[in-house]
Amino acid sequence: MIPTFKQQLIPRMENNFFAYMSYYARRLPGMRVIDQENILIVDSSFSSDTFNYICRARFDADVNRKINLAVGYFKSINLPYAWWVTPHSQPHDLGTYLERCGLQQTEQDLGMIADLSKLPVLKTPEGLEVRRVNSIERLHDFAFVVSSVFDPPDPVVRLFYENVSSVVLTEHCPMRLFVAYFDEKPVSTSALFMDVEMAGIYSVATLQTFRRRGFGTSVTLSALQAARHEGLEFAALQASEDGKHIYEILGFENCCDFYVYQ
Repeated sequence: MIPTFKQQLIPRMENNFFAYMSYYARRLPGMRVIDQENILIVDSSFSSDTFNYICRARFDADVNRKINLAVGYFKSINLPYAWWVTPHSQPHDLGTYLERCGLQQTEQDLGMIADLSKLPVLKTPEGLEVRRVNSIERLHDFAFVVSSVFDPPDPVVRLFYENVSSVVLTEHCPMRLFVAYFDEKPVSTSALFMDVEMAGIYSVATLQTFRRRGFGTSVTLSALQAARHEGLEFAALQASEDGKHIYEILGFENCCDFYVYQ
């Protein structure tokens, strides 16, 4: 049974997620956000379903027609996309409708929340240093690590972050990126997106040969500490079943599920 206070935090987690997904596209030419009462569509202009999204569906009628309209947008511009189904998507069985329209569930993530007042005190692994991304060189390092999650590494990831550098490198950007360096080599990343209600943790990645050494935990903890320093009380993220143990160490607990359809 999910505690009531965590249930109350789930809408705040979703709102942070939607704001994160659309943050760059709202600020850069060539990208587009379709923000309607019952749907949010984010078009990055890049040919990657990592950066093009359909989410925040709130359909109370004509579900199939509305799904086809949203899907038709990306078909008309010939770009791949991912449809995210979150806890308050409507109808409650939206995934079934998506499958009937030809989409397939490709991912299931755990929605997790942590109380930032209860962050653990952990020792940083020897030789590791976490730095905030504040230069184009560190942004390149961030993109290099994130792209390595894909097999083979996705070159679109590097192009995307090159394109958004003018936004993410501004001094007061609510999006903060972090890179962990081991012996001066970039090995792990995390991203922090802050709004007035919640901190969101995204883009946690570690190079294959450096995993299971506490690097991902350290770079994520740095992002959480930065959020706490800014006065936020709670943080949220979406985790795979395999990766959830990293976040449980940091105090995160499961509260809901997120699904991806493609």
